[in-house]
Amino acid sequence: MDTREVYERIYDHALANYENGGWDYFVECCGYEDFCRDVQEKGWQTYEAAFQFYKTVYHVLDDVRRDIQAA
Repeated sequence: MDTREVYERIYDHALANYENGGWDYFVECCGYEDFCRDVQEKGWQTYEAAFQFYKTVYHVLDDVRRDIQAA
């Protein structure tokens, strides 16, 4: 897995979906070094594995944010 390429693909997706599903968190909070650390800790071997992780985490954070904003 080319770590830089995977990061850039996820970043491009996050930027294109900045206002949807919490992807703004990735753009604002996940730099390349953070991503590399996650790859090492999680042992991802594919783009899909990394993408699914961030999709799940940031979706949850977005739900929490929306609940707080609605209160």
